[in-house]
Amino acid sequence: MAKHATIAQSLDAFEALTDSDMLALRKAASLLLQGTQFSEPADLIYEALTRCLDGRRHWPLTVPFTSFVRHAMRSISSAERDHYRSRYGLGDSGMEAELTEMGALAPSAEEDALASERARFARARAEELQGSFKGDPMARAVVEGWLRDLSAAELMEKHSLSPKEYDAARKRVARKAATVARRYQ
Repeated sequence: MAKHATIAQSLDAFEALTDSDMLALRKAASLLLQGTQFSEPADLIYEALTRCLDGRRHWPLTVPFTSFVRHAMRSISSAERDHYRSRYGLGDSGMEAELTEMGALAPSAEEDALASERARFARARAEELQGSFKGDPMARAVVEGWLRDLSAAELMEKHSLSPKEYDAARKRVARKAATVARRYQ
């Protein structure tokens, strides 16, 4: 039996999504919106997350989180369309064929697995980079800020860094990041 994620693990996975992960989820969601109550891709993404957090959906830890969300969105949107068809007595209006054609544009399981592997690899490199600054709290703050996509101003405010301290720490991190990146080329 597959082990399922806890609520905390699901939230951590959602917070760890990269911009490219979110863009891919938004693209997949936009292809699934037609015939549902959802008007924006974000609505469908957050509905999938909400159902994961309230226990209606369970993320098996053996499945990449982005794949889980994508399949949950597909299921939710399909159930929505079925609900409206049965409620209003609508027959097949050709929408299914259109959606099936659009579904061919969605990433395959292989593409999902490759994206998941790239994300895992990137997280490992980021952790390695952060670990190399154990005795340098300013550099660790810069790495954390980069990982959380904070602007320089937000990072300096959050960690009470002066522009000079930030710039020096940023340069140390950039040099170390270049060294780490060269090892993996």
